[in-house]
Amino acid sequence: MGNDYIKKTKDIYFYNNEFHNDLDIYYDKSIYDESIRQSDIFKRWYDMHYRCYSVKLHERYPSYIGCSAFDEWKDFGNYYEWHKENHYEIEGQKMDLDKDILVKGNKIYSPETCIFVPHEINTMFINGKKNRGEYPVGVSWDNSKNRFRAQVKSKKLGTFKTAEQAFAAYKAEKEKQIKELAKKYKGLIPDRLYDAMVHWKIEITD
Repeated sequence: MGNDYIKKTKDIYFYNNEFHNDLDIYYDKSIYDESIRQSDIFKRWYDMHYRCYSVKLHERYPSYIGCSAFDEWKDFGNYYEWHKENHYEIEGQKMDLDKDILVKGNKIYSPETCIFVPHEINTMFINGKKNRGEYPVGVSWDNSKNRFRAQVKSKKLGTFKTAEQAFAAYKAEKEKQIKELAKKYKGLIPDRLYDAMVHWKIEITD
């Protein structure tokens, strides 16, 4: 790598000074010209650090608090090589960079934990923890019936006497839907992503 680094990429990109911990991320101008900053690869690299280290984003999305990125990925060149080797496309699908399907609960963006996934798959794993209140994932209180309701997205699974019973119904349906989605994409997604999906377990503590 050359010596002519641009430090603190936030100063030359589209965001204000929102990083904490005096983060330095950089790319080598002797290898990548200014046009690289308009590329999808660069945007994904920057946004990964933005999710990990932006104070303002953490105020809006506290689930990203505690996330971090692989230290060597502070150098865009290292991420660039990984991206080229691992990125793939599926017709009609936006591809997302995911960090916690291969390793449930993971908060580190790294070569071992990250994988590109179709957006349809990525959204299947959103659990809405920030907004669901005191009950387990997939469970709410139905005032009209004085019972607990289980629901996966728009699919209502019925009402139950206890939150635990409602969660059990949610768990069975959610795991079924994840397996069905994995089968839909089998042969199009990496084997390790498929395997993670068919073995995925929903826990009441999720």
